[in-house]
Amino acid sequence: MGPKLLLLRTTDYFAAVERMILAWALNRRAAGWRVRLIVLSRRANMAAHPFCLAAQAARLSVICLFERGLLDLRPVLTIRREIELWQPNFSHSHDYKSDLILALVGGGKHFASAHGYTDHNKRARLWRVLDRHALRRMQGIVVPSPAVAEELAVSPRRVLVVPNGLDMSAWQEAAGAPLPAVARAWAQQSGPTLLFLGRCSREKGGDFLLPVLARLRDEKVRPALLLAGAGPACADWRALARRLGLAGQVTFAGWIDQPAPLLAAADLLVMPSRREAFGMAALEAAVLGTPLLASRVGGLASLVSENRLGWLLLPDDVDAWSDALRTLLAAPAGVPRLEDAVVSAVAEQFSMEKWLSGMDAAYGAFLEAA
Repeated sequence: MGPKLLLLRTTDYFAAVERMILAWALNRRAAGWRVRLIVLSRRANMAAHPFCLAAQAARLSVICLFERGLLDLRPVLTIRREIELWQPNFSHSHDYKSDLILALVGGGKHFASAHGYTDHNKRARLWRVLDRHALRRMQGIVVPSPAVAEELAVSPRRVLVVPNGLDMSAWQEAAGAPLPAVARAWAQQSGPTLLFLGRCSREKGGDFLLPVLARLRDEKVRPALLLAGAGPACADWRALARRLGLAGQVTFAGWIDQPAPLLAAADLLVMPSRREAFGMAALEAAVLGTPLLASRVGGLASLVSENRLGWLLLPDDVDAWSDALRTLLAAPAGVPRLEDAVVSAVAEQFSMEKWLSGMDAAYGAFLEAA
């Protein structure tokens, strides 16, 4: 029998990271490993959790645990009991809480994937400090960009960069699905359409983007913005849009399980982020030919500049963002789509196969160094 691998992820969704975890689980299973996935979430109906359903459909061994709150220790005790009974050779965590749980309860050799940090409130900053301590106990850490590697307070010998991957054929096929009902009026606007796809939290910059649109509106430039995402700042952003008189111009779509049709329909993806580990939405847009206007931060800056995916600006520069949007949206032929050669190159460089190969190499390097 092959080695036992335990994968641990805390999430309420099934998005890019979860798709990569599922692909890695299937890859290891195909290599003869025994794989078990544990999903920790605050979704009340765990039986309908999309990540759990996808794992079950792939016939993976999956345990889905409901967490009532921050101080609910029952899931941690369940994970510890599962580890004691199953005794995995390797455990791999994919978020702050999972890192801490594995650091506390064990589980063979520990690997982690660090997807970048947020700092939108005191709790997030505390998690960041605790996570850095947990990561010091890991045998190996995978990061999606050099920018994330620089943030970690651990030995660089235990950190390897493996850029994120995307199942290109599945993503491009999904882009042809009908738009969700909440987005149809936005897509049918006669003018240009902008898309913000990401978490509603300060590091994503939605609170900055709305005043930029208000300035353009005063100049009679009125693109339609669809803001797709969930998070702690959504209510504040809605209130800000109302105060700025943008209620009829901005659509808050909430969380969208499959955003590919939105990315295909948008004229321009806007990413005014203050922090980005990699910029997965940029990759997801690029393989559909959709250009983006983005902040020059973190891994997003190199992803965009090195692959010619769009235009980069400094974050929080109202003048620069207003000027850039005004110029792009005024083009008679509209915002130019990405060239076919660019799309093909990105699809090849960031394929799921490339990511899986990188993960295989990372595991080999970690085990050799252990």
